[in-house]
Amino acid sequence: MYVTTFYSFKGGVGRSLALVNVGVALARSGRRVLLADFDLHAPGIHTFDALKPPQPHAGIVEYVTQYRAARASPDVREFVYEVEGASRHGGRLWVMPSGKGDAHFQASLAAIQWQDLYANLDGYFMIEDLKAQWREAFQPDYVLIDSLTGHTDVAGICTRQLPDAVVILFFPNEQNLCGLRQIVADIRREAAEPQGKAITLHFVMSNVPDLDDEEQILRRRMRAFKEALGYDRLTATIHHYSSLALLNQAIFVLDRPRSRLAREYRELRDAIVAQNMQDREAAIRFMRDLLAYRGVVREGGPAPRVTYCRLVTPQGDRTDARVVDERLADIEQNFTQDPHVLMLLAALRDKEGNLEEALAWLERAIAMGNTSGAALLVRAEIRLRLGDAAGAVAGVQEAFCSGPLEYSQVVLGLNILRQGGAESLEWLTDSAAAKSLSPVELVLISPHLQFTAGGQRAAVELLTKALGDARLAAEMRDVARKNLSLALTGLGRFEEALNVLFAEPVDTCRLSIHDAFNGAMARWGLTGTPPEDLFRRVVDLDEAPAAAEPFTALIKEGADYQQSPPVVHWSFGGPHPAENAAHAVRPWMIRLINRANYQQCLAVAHWSLGNLQQAEQYISQAEQAALAQPQWEFSCWRYRLVSPSDFAGDCRQIRELIAGRPVRPLFMAGTAAAQLAEQTSPA
Repeated sequence: MYVTTFYSFKGGVGRSLALVNVGVALARSGRRVLLADFDLHAPGIHTFDALKPPQPHAGIVEYVTQYRAARASPDVREFVYEVEGASRHGGRLWVMPSGKGDAHFQASLAAIQWQDLYANLDGYFMIEDLKAQWREAFQPDYVLIDSLTGHTDVAGICTRQLPDAVVILFFPNEQNLCGLRQIVADIRREAAEPQGKAITLHFVMSNVPDLDDEEQILRRRMRAFKEALGYDRLTATIHHYSSLALLNQAIFVLDRPRSRLAREYRELRDAIVAQNMQDREAAIRFMRDLLAYRGVVREGGPAPRVTYCRLVTPQGDRTDARVVDERLADIEQNFTQDPHVLMLLAALRDKEGNLEEALAWLERAIAMGNTSGAALLVRAEIRLRLGDAAGAVAGVQEAFCSGPLEYSQVVLGLNILRQGGAESLEWLTDSAAAKSLSPVELVLISPHLQFTAGGQRAAVELLTKALGDARLAAEMRDVARKNLSLALTGLGRFEEALNVLFAEPVDTCRLSIHDAFNGAMARWGLTGTPPEDLFRRVVDLDEAPAAAEPFTALIKEGADYQQSPPVVHWSFGGPHPAENAAHAVRPWMIRLINRANYQQCLAVAHWSLGNLQQAEQYISQAEQAALAQPQWEFSCWRYRLVSPSDFAGDCRQIRELIAGRPVRPLFMAGTAAAQLAEQTSPA
């Protein structure tokens, strides 16, 4: 229950009209709303046609009168009536009027001495009990209080004891400014009281004439209010509305929903909701804004002003950081059983670097029912960063087997498996995640699998499946063929790799640099002898840049497959955009001349031709490139993705090869060709 008081020092600013419209707008957005009319001397809520009770209804004055007589709080349900027809989407609307307004009303009102009530009759506890009864009897999301104007005891109750927030409506003249200074100061002082109640303030300039401010009169008045009342910006502006509908007390959000006035009332509603961390929609929006804000600031960019303003409402000496911490604490308290909110709390803790707490919130979200692949993957990623590699690998397998995943989520999972040292990946091909991918997506994930023999066996199966699908376009078939040859070569299945690359007899002079190099490595593995013609083609194409391609044909989407640690992609419901296959394929056709893998491959090609000086230069360049940007890299020495340290070790072995020592690529180990090669040395 979030209590918001609408207060104005003077009448005539449209306070009751604003309250009614905001209340109805809340009810029509699915909230449960109670309107309480504490403007006892000039009540107005019950006078709106849509809010009138069937007959005069007892209200606040009668409630207090019965309390004074019995010295006990009466049942609040006798003083509240429900409004039908003003709500939608499950919302409800109740009114607690000021009173019946009959002959006894004025006498009863005059008999209430608020100071005596508080001093001698526990009036404070009566009001607290009233709030408790509101909460228990109606379970409202929002209670909107129409306060008495001026400096009065009732105004103090409405602006300090009852509310979580106060909407200060004013017309920007000197009389309002003089009256509001003390009221605003008193409200802010509540935060310094022993109970430390921080009340959110919304400043709303109301009944503003819609005229050109040629002499900047309004601008000067606005500046004076801002400086005197200490606010950063107005919550809303309600313009003067010239319409006879005001005489009929029309509820604009109900009767004229497309009018400017209705739009301004809805904006005020949204501003009130945004500061209420008991409101699920507001809490989720706040955390998403905070995630976006912290993400930008963390990267060194300027803080987005609009997001920043939504995050905090400066309250005197309360810092923005304190406001944010208080709201997060409220969210944690209010939504302990909401998996979606718990996921966002985990994301915020992750952004702060508090991995243990992030994992705790994730575990709770999953226990509460969020067993989505996204949640399971994020948990696995955090486990990995906490050093629990086995838990991370197990978590990815659970996510992949739990149901369909988006392409980007599958890539994230494969990154985690790689970082976690997973070996056996054969289970992946039968997982729900793999079965949910399109043929194009199967081709695109295959490079991410090639970091272990088990992964390469899975890649072979998935690529074979993709190539057997008639929906796969010709361009993607070529990519699939290249990636399949890599996996087969890495597994020592050289003859199959050659059959994939050279399904038909080809002229060596027509081969791409990719096919020439990978064909050379597969034939070397099969025969034990480096094929001079194919390696010569590689070297020739290196000197003709327009014809060159990267050797590995790895699909490079950003650098996701190389990230260390993998990048976590928090997902909070809603589909990811479909992958653009053509866009994803383009990068492999671009020559990445500075990539460490490229230099490494050229070193092997030049060694095979006896160009030892050039081979030494290229392996030095490969080492330098790897040191300059440490990342997982495809190594032609193993024919799989390897860590930076393993890539450096592979380069050292290639140096031994260049120096004439009897070493051979590791992917050839154990083959008959490798044993034969040990008895010979390259030309």
